[in-house]
Amino acid sequence: MTQPQAQQRRGAWWYVLTVLAGVALFAGLLFLLWQAPWYLDRVQLGRLDEAPKATVVSGFRTAIAALMVASAGAVGLVFTARSLHYTRQALAHTREQDQEQLRLTQQSLALTREQHQDQANLTRDGQLNDRFGKAIELLASSRLPEQLGGIYTLEAIMKDSPDTQPTVVEVLAAFVRHHAPAPDAVYSEHREARIRPPEHVKAALIVLGRRPRRDEPFRVDLRRTDLRGAYLEFAHLEGANLGSARLEGAFLKQCQLQGAWLGDTKMDDADLEGANLKGADLKGAEMHNARNLAIDQVLAARPTGTTSLPQSFSRDKAWPKMKELMLQVDKDQVPLHPLRASADTRQMLRFDTMDDAAQAGPEVSGGASEPP
Repeated sequence: MTQPQAQQRRGAWWYVLTVLAGVALFAGLLFLLWQAPWYLDRVQLGRLDEAPKATVVSGFRTAIAALMVASAGAVGLVFTARSLHYTRQALAHTREQDQEQLRLTQQSLALTREQHQDQANLTRDGQLNDRFGKAIELLASSRLPEQLGGIYTLEAIMKDSPDTQPTVVEVLAAFVRHHAPAPDAVYSEHREARIRPPEHVKAALIVLGRRPRRDEPFRVDLRRTDLRGAYLEFAHLEGANLGSARLEGAFLKQCQLQGAWLGDTKMDDADLEGANLKGADLKGAEMHNARNLAIDQVLAARPTGTTSLPQSFSRDKAWPKMKELMLQVDKDQVPLHPLRASADTRQMLRFDTMDDAAQAGPEVSGGASEPP
């Protein structure tokens, strides 16, 4: 038997006993009202005449009646107090039951919500995998419209699901490396032909350049790619590996290249107006015919003695500072660029390994040719 039930049973017995006691008391008071005057003062009442006797008996009975009324009021107050007490107990017990039921209902709703969320996630992941698989199939097609469809489907997947961005970026970078390998053609051939990337490569570069700004655990790998004449204006290629890439005639206005690896990269005739080269490694980079390149941009990077710069820089008042910076980088008086220090440039290096060097500029930057 639970405690509330035991209390309820004790309360019921007390209630019965109280009623019986009240009935007995009421019966006794009635008896007193009828016979008490004679029991208390039978001798004196016997000596009185009828009129005085009636007055005395009437007064006594009036007093007894008042006592009965007061007793009834007291009993009523007791019953009211007990009733209120049990009502409070019942309400408290009901409240406890309601709270317990509410807690159980909330737990059930939370479990149901979690199950529905898990099911929704499974459904979404399944749909995402299907979309990704179809995009890869389109990407592998030899038809240009299907390739473009695959590229932009991957972009949509990357925007819808941030967790897929590293995979999508790796796939698109590999697509560019496969479809646009760096040729052996010399710069003069590019100048005459005005070469531009094919449409599917151009689309992949556009998606890579405008991808959402999120934390990525690696560098975009575009080594030894043919990006001649590519439109990379305002592209986000921070920390990218562009070693030995062909960027002649490329449009790199306001391109974000801070911390990038540009070792042996060919950038003659490339438009570098406003390009951010802070912390970028320029060992062996060919920039002597680059357009709209300011000496301050190179001073923020990691040039070396093998960096080919515009001849006009030698007449700039900041040229002595440039020569001093080149000497410091050549003598490894500044930390190496992470990709130069890496023995294998194919490994997925974390992007944050270049943050300190890129943010501090040439004071903490280093340089050397691209590792094998």
